[in-house]
Amino acid sequence: MLEQARRWATTATVAAAAGAVGLVGAIPAAAAGTDNGDDHATVVNCFHNPLALQPAIDGAAPGETLLVKGTCVGPFTFSVDKNLTVTGQKHSTLNGNRAGSTVTVAAGVRLRLSHLTITNGTGTPDDATGQGGGILNNGTLTLTESNVAGNHANNGGGIWNAPGATANLFRSVVRHNTAADSGGGVRNQGTFTLSESTVNDNSAANGGGLANFGSMTLSGSKVRDNYADNGGGIFNANALTLNHSTVTRNTASLRGGGIYSEGGTVNLSGSEVRHNTANGGAGSGGGIFNSGATVTLDRSAVRDNRPDNCAPTGSVTGCTG
Repeated sequence: MLEQARRWATTATVAAAAGAVGLVGAIPAAAAGTDNGDDHATVVNCFHNPLALQPAIDGAAPGETLLVKGTCVGPFTFSVDKNLTVTGQKHSTLNGNRAGSTVTVAAGVRLRLSHLTITNGTGTPDDATGQGGGILNNGTLTLTESNVAGNHANNGGGIWNAPGATANLFRSVVRHNTAADSGGGVRNQGTFTLSESTVNDNSAANGGGLANFGSMTLSGSKVRDNYADNGGGIFNANALTLNHSTVTRNTASLRGGGIYSEGGTVNLSGSEVRHNTANGGAGSGGGIFNSGATVTLDRSAVRDNRPDNCAPTGSVTGCTG
């Protein structure tokens, strides 16, 4: 088993190194202090033992910081109601080993992940409702300067944020994830924020990049080069807000190249929906397809989309062509 885990670890390390985008480098252990003010972090050396992280999680004290080195092979479950921080050194990786969600966060858990690549997750195995390939969050999750890449699930290929859960992404990338149903990058059922983050090159039937059924806010973020049947960039069914963000170069085979909103609200402020494509013919909403939603444009542009910017005609005030 250990030899097999080492082979998985080697594969994941190569893949992660090839795919890493803009991640911060080494973090001194002294800089990764615990929440209670202790500047000492517990080092988890997965170079020496790829299976070392889960026992460290189980044995950690509330508020402790775990400093990860190398590729840790999981999957990993945070099931105890306590605050924890897991920080990677250099290009550290959490590899789900294609055995379920790479990271599962239970209700009541507050977890901080930083400087990590989270990969090779598959959601719930052999389950048509499999959720959260990379991360299945039922608690409160903060993800900083990390990659969620190369995961798959039926819903939420990269991340599933459950009803009542909260997820905050800062300067992170969600990319190259897939979902059979919705949310290639992220499916949100709770409260989700993305700040200075990028969601790119994900795919799903609905919401190639993002599928929102809760409350989702993007600030200074990019949704680009994603693909879906409906909602190439974003599929929205509840409350979606974009502040100073861009939705570009996404593609839908049917409707809503940039954004497809099925009811709910979409508020764009200082944002742009541009160069997206819907291949459903005239009226398919290359930029935005609005199906009964309230869409508001405040100092925002929807332009240069194909075959049209907004559909049906007149459904988005201030959007023409």
